[in-house]
Amino acid sequence: MTVVVLSDHSEGLGLMTEIYNGNPALMGDSTLARWAGMVKAGGEEAATAVGEIIGAQTRNELPAALTNPKVVGPLMVSVWQRAAAMADKYNEPGRFTTLIGFE
Repeated sequence: MTVVVLSDHSEGLGLMTEIYNGNPALMGDSTLARWAGMVKAGGEEAATAVGEIIGAQTRNELPAALTNPKVVGPLMVSVWQRAAAMADKYNEPGRFTTLIGFE
């Protein structure tokens, strides 16, 4: 039997993907739009963006859109629902077991 766990961090549950994808709910913030462009550029630009994001989080200076439950709440639910649907789609009990979770 094979087991796979789809997991994400409990903080930000999928928000980096939403930033990368240019989710309109987040792109109104110039910092988030800049980070999205940098991550998509890849290489050194992406590494710089990741460093800025981690720094902003550790200093409790994330853009307001990422700390507003009315903005991020629905996005996190959406990410969780997609992960659950993917796990359900490929789950074959006794042969290939999928689980969803967060740390």
